[in-house]
Amino acid sequence: DVVTPCDTPSALQRGGSLSSITIIALILVVGISYALWQQSKVQEGTNYIASGCFGVTFEGNNPINLSNSFPITEEDGMKTVPYTFTITSSCNGKAAYDVNLESLASTTFQSSSIRVALDGTNKLYNEYEEVETYYDDSKESRRLISGRLDDGESVTYNLRIWIDEDAPNSEQNKIFASKIVVNASEDFDDPVIENINATSTHNSITITYHANGDVTPAVCKYGTTEGNYTNEVSGATGTRCNITGLNENKTYYYQLCTETKKGTKCEEDNIKTILPISSQVKVGDYISMTPTSTSYTISKDLTGYTSDQTINPSELNLWRVIKVNASEGTVEMVSYYVSSKVVYFYGRTGYENLVYGLNKISSQYGDGIHVLISRHMGYAITTTSQCQSWMSLNCGTDEGYQEDLQLVNVAYSGAPGCVYSCAGLKSERVGESYNFGYWLASRTNVGGNNLYGKFIDSGGTLQELDTLSLSGNESAEGHSVRPVVTLKSTSELQDGTGKFNTPYTLR
Repeated sequence: DVVTPCDTPSALQRGGSLSSITIIALILVVGISYALWQQSKVQEGTNYIASGCFGVTFEGNNPINLSNSFPITEEDGMKTVPYTFTITSSCNGKAAYDVNLESLASTTFQSSSIRVALDGTNKLYNEYEEVETYYDDSKESRRLISGRLDDGESVTYNLRIWIDEDAPNSEQNKIFASKIVVNASEDFDDPVIENINATSTHNSITITYHANGDVTPAVCKYGTTEGNYTNEVSGATGTRCNITGLNENKTYYYQLCTETKKGTKCEEDNIKTILPISSQVKVGDYISMTPTSTSYTISKDLTGYTSDQTINPSELNLWRVIKVNASEGTVEMVSYYVSSKVVYFYGRTGYENLVYGLNKISSQYGDGIHVLISRHMGYAITTTSQCQSWMSLNCGTDEGYQEDLQLVNVAYSGAPGCVYSCAGLKSERVGESYNFGYWLASRTNVGGNNLYGKFIDSGGTLQELDTLSLSGNESAEGHSVRPVVTLKSTSELQDGTGKFNTPYTLR
């Protein structure tokens, strides 16, 4: 593309008095000084570049005329009419190509003052990678894009060139002459598989890699004996292979192969599926796990209380297994302690948001590594988390808490049938003396102003709290929170015996 300036009127032709000339000159620094540029394409008709059986056709559109051009913003530059060209491969097999923009000998602009956009890529000319020039007397050449084409495949690009908005006044009345140069070759890489990384769960293996094969992106096989890869994985790509349906705690050997026109490359390795956390612990075991959050502020808009409230999730660092999910390999455990700060839910807002609020608080009880999901004690999937209004029918009695209470009873007593007292907290923290009751993610609407929230008192008895009333005139009463977390199947034990004084720790 060639950009040439036209003549502009002199200052005396434009002015009347000296003061008016000065004002106009200031305005026209980015106006007339850069005005009336014309951009003409160098490529005429269709160019054909050939090497042996390989060929690329290069077709461009009509010239672009830029009237009253001056330094403009990127947003305005992207609105200009582009120079559109199409590259088509006309040889068997794939073609590798580079699209370069070469500034010719007549160019006087600094490359830092010209902005070049090729479709979604938008940079100053000097920000593109510099490559070897095609013409001996060219100023410089910059690679705009690289790619590959199959036989008969085409790709179309839109090129825009304009003066950058930050171009200095010293760039006035200069020229940027350039040509598009397409370098193409039938040069296929040697087959390579690299950056291999394998991870496993209790029943699956995921392998990531980079395979450059053009004939086959990657073939992924595995088996249980080294060198004997009897199972081929369908759906393997050039970057990923997922092997599922495996046995836990077993070593699997895998092979990755990629093929190009220059040959075949294979890599082999092995990995062991893990023993899921569900196979490492049993109901009633103690596990040490400290949440990462040291402070969480509970908005008064969530609770209906008179002010915001703050708790420290990381203080709950001892947990007890209440459920083992063998099919998923996961484990559910409840906090052995409750929060040292009580949380108040109050009035109409508190009632509507009780379950939703408790679960939002419980989402803070993760360590960023092992916790799959968190919920509050007493929450069940069938429980409506948030009421649309205090009289909503779907905010009636929530009974989902009963399953959680039974799980805790079994974990604490070692046998079914324990009364609610087993779900209480009978021990105290070292150096502290309290036995607070805790909220359950449940509520009851019995009509009128009788809106109840459920909780377990310090003796382990199920109670209903009626201070969540429509009028909100009763004295506010608060209870602690007690979260339940689910550990990922990939969590592993590091040490410990699972007892109260020597709990398991997580790797």
